[in-house]
Amino acid sequence: MNPRPLLVLAALAVATSEDMGKGASARLKNSVREGFARDPMGNVVAAVLVGAWLFYQAEHGHNPKIQSYYDALVYVATSLSVGHTAAPATTSAGKAIGAALMTYGPAMTAKIFDPPT
Repeated sequence: MNPRPLLVLAALAVATSEDMGKGASARLKNSVREGFARDPMGNVVAAVLVGAWLFYQAEHGHNPKIQSYYDALVYVATSLSVGHTAAPATTSAGKAIGAALMTYGPAMTAKIFDPPT
């Protein structure tokens, strides 16, 4: 998949909005925060499953250590919990996914056992 058309559309959407996309960014962040506050366990499970699928799509065929969805699942689970894994990402997309997981994962998993509000 070529991401350039999507990037062009996103850039046009931001450039034509009054606040240069800040409102959309704030709404997205608030939506994620509210969803996590309502159901932290569900959000972590979703992050693991979706993150593993995205990582598998990015790395399969490029990374010899990612042979199956389950290899990607192990990568995501360890990235979310300790921020380190034995199968480093090799593609740019995989590295970006890993960076996001390792940045936000520990904070998410620290809250997983908090009761929903």
